[in-house]
Amino acid sequence: MTFSGFSSGQQTLTIPTNGTAPGMTVAVQAGQQISVDNTGGNPKTGLGVCNVSGSCNATNSELSGTETLSFKLVNATAYRFGVLLDKFTLAENVQITFKLNGVQVGAVVSYTGSFSAIDLTPTVASAAFDEVVIGAVGASSFFIDAVRFCDASTSTSCVP
Repeated sequence: MTFSGFSSGQQTLTIPTNGTAPGMTVAVQAGQQISVDNTGGNPKTGLGVCNVSGSCNATNSELSGTETLSFKLVNATAYRFGVLLDKFTLAENVQITFKLNGVQVGAVVSYTGSFSAIDLTPTVASAAFDEVVIGAVGASSFFIDAVRFCDASTSTSCVP
């Protein structure tokens, strides 16, 4: 995929299977597009969301408001999830929804900024999931730098 500045122009991004890592689809809601953190001297890896209409720039490319990014495994499930958030300060809040075949697994997990690397499991013990939907809460805004899906046998941290 080629990004032009902050904008991808895409509503979905497919990441193919790589070695032992399953494939994944990243998606946004209708009327939105996937953006990339292009601030600073070197482009970053963080993903965010912009509206399809209008320009996508440094002030509106972070995940914020009612925007969400979905990370869905292709033909695989996980039991733990790790995420690395960029520009996630003590004032930021994130909500994470776990899903299996499109159905929510457990309650929505809320996290308030203290660390930008988070290791999570669904609120239902030992529950499998194949999708994670990440959204900002209130006035929060940030980029998602990395995600990691882990199986039940992962005994160490699932943080990417």
